[in-house]
Amino acid sequence: MRIVTMASQKGEAGKTTLAAHLAVEVEHMGAGPVAVVDTGPQGSLAPWWNSREAPTPLLVSAATPQRLQQRTPQMAEHCRSAVHNSGSMSI
Repeated sequence: MRIVTMASQKGEAGKTTLAAHLAVEVEHMGAGPVAVVDTGPQGSLAPWWNSREAPTPLLVSAATPQRLQQRTPQMAEHCRSAVHNSGSMSI
């Protein structure tokens, strides 16, 4: 499994936008499944993901422990799939 991290100390640097676009493109290329883990307290990826018709890439909002616990089964399934598919990616 490949893991890509977008990190910057500066806010409004485009980390969220880049992560979302990269995740969708990787899925379109057939290199999925892809899980996007949003660790920001503002949960910026949720509105984007909720407006999408496609069920992938999987969004995991880790802003609160409760949300992370709710999404754990889906994360586990993506991780199992990633272990069997070397092209899988978490962003």
